[in-house]
Amino acid sequence: MKTLTLIKFYFLFLLIVVKKKSKFMSFVQRETYGKKEVDLDASYESIRSLIEEYLNEKKSGNLDWIYRYVNENTNADDARNGSPLSAKAKQLISDIMWDLVIENKVRPGCWDNYSKEFKHNFPFFHVSENANLS
Repeated sequence: MKTLTLIKFYFLFLLIVVKKKSKFMSFVQRETYGKKEVDLDASYESIRSLIEEYLNEKKSGNLDWIYRYVNENTNADDARNGSPLSAKAKQLISDIMWDLVIENKVRPGCWDNYSKEFKHNFPFFHVSENANLS
């Protein structure tokens, strides 16, 4: 009998957790997923120069921050409306970042001030010491 009560309690707990998550997800969907994805109306070279401008200023960060920066500086109206970049646009930005890694201007990983540890993997990155970003 005690086991049956514990099982009922466990399923009730799971039901409450799932309902809370579904309410959160519906909020997230209203805020971002309902927006039209946008492509970049810029060339490889102009997007690369935007990324290099960002890297000169910040020196490290996360790939999501670069997505946001490029979106705000190429699609200002859409970015203000909360429209996310399309998968094709994100792939182009990721390709540019990997080109910078190959050229030894950017390296995967960065120091995280919040967790006080070094994040070793992409999408975290930092500008290498000998980088000559224009």
